[in-house]
Amino acid sequence: MAALTANIEVKEKVKGLVCKPCAVDIIYKGALCKNNAAGYLAPCATEAGATFAGVAYEYVDNSAGSAGTKECRVITEGVFLLTGAGLAQGDVGDMVYASDDQTITITEGANLQPVGKIVEFVSATSVWVELCSGMVPAATVAELGTTTNLTALVVTATTVANVATGGTPDCSAAAIDTVFLSVKTALDLKADNADVETLRTEAEARLDAIEAKIDAILGAIKGAGLMLD
Repeated sequence: MAALTANIEVKEKVKGLVCKPCAVDIIYKGALCKNNAAGYLAPCATEAGATFAGVAYEYVDNSAGSAGTKECRVITEGVFLLTGAGLAQGDVGDMVYASDDQTITITEGANLQPVGKIVEFVSATSVWVELCSGMVPAATVAELGTTTNLTALVVTATTVANVATGGTPDCSAAAIDTVFLSVKTALDLKADNADVETLRTEAEARLDAIEAKIDAILGAIKGAGLMLD
């Protein structure tokens, strides 16, 4: 395209206000909304793979349509006065989760969408929350520490096992390839459901452990005279 020679109108979107296709459901104005597993906007409720979308800017009834037939505007950022139970001053700074489309809780539950962080306490039933849309559920944060989910982070090659126990390292090409393949697998891990901040902390701790193991492996290889400094 050529340079402008006259004024034009450029389309713009209001920051923090987006339009999303709706699931087959009713969305009420002010509702806490999620992007469901299929990618459509729906009222917040327990669902694996769903993420928090924001607060509904308007009322939309798509209960008689099909997914994507109607769209709804959603506020994705800002500070909102939200309702819960058993809230306290000490909860300021904590993450809250949507137990339904109008209720928050500070208790992490299976497949609940993280809504945001408490920035001001008002009462045991209401707090001001700064939205953090797009965060995935925290249901599997605890599970990251289980044997099943740590499997890919455990480098099980003979080389590492022997280095860890003080045994004779296996410096064969096959063993080393196995080690680095395990490390690659670990680095490629993605958690479907985790609070971003918690996941980063978890990942950093595990990467530190991996780096220590790699250093031990390289030290063993050098010690065996198979690698120059």
